[in-house]
Amino acid sequence: MSDFPEASDWWKASDERWYAPPPSTDGTPPATASTPAEARSADREAAEKKTGRLLLGLALVFVLIVAFSMSSSGGGSDDDPAPAPTGPTMAGAEDVCTQAVKDQLKAPAGANVEVQGQSVSGSRYTLTGVVDSENSFGANVRANWACTATHVSGASWRTNATVDG
Repeated sequence: MSDFPEASDWWKASDERWYAPPPSTDGTPPATASTPAEARSADREAAEKKTGRLLLGLALVFVLIVAFSMSSSGGGSDDDPAPAPTGPTMAGAEDVCTQAVKDQLKAPAGANVEVQGQSVSGSRYTLTGVVDSENSFGANVRANWACTATHVSGASWRTNATVDG
């Protein structure tokens, strides 16, 4: 018992005095600092470790936020229309044909357009496939479609799409 802590593991009782920890049950002496200065040094090291872990955690959160914002900023939202393809590619032809097919449907938002065949001759792309969508009565129907997409220049395409049924 003392009026001041003699080690970092001493505890203060309701009588405002400091007491040593109880002896260990396994027979090993408790690790204590021999002077109050050593106790303060041990407390400082523990605080520095805690601060280091906190800073590391904050840095990790910051990196994750930056990575997430970079990956999601390039994709745009579902409400934004996709930019038109700028060159004559099969992917560009698929995009404009898919939109041309959807433009002919009663419920284009829920439509599933599947490309099943494709060919190319110069800047003319021919695609065929099936589309699953709702009809005027709300029933799901499947129809065949065909589309010819001709690349004009830049992001301009000329399409001719037909949907059977």
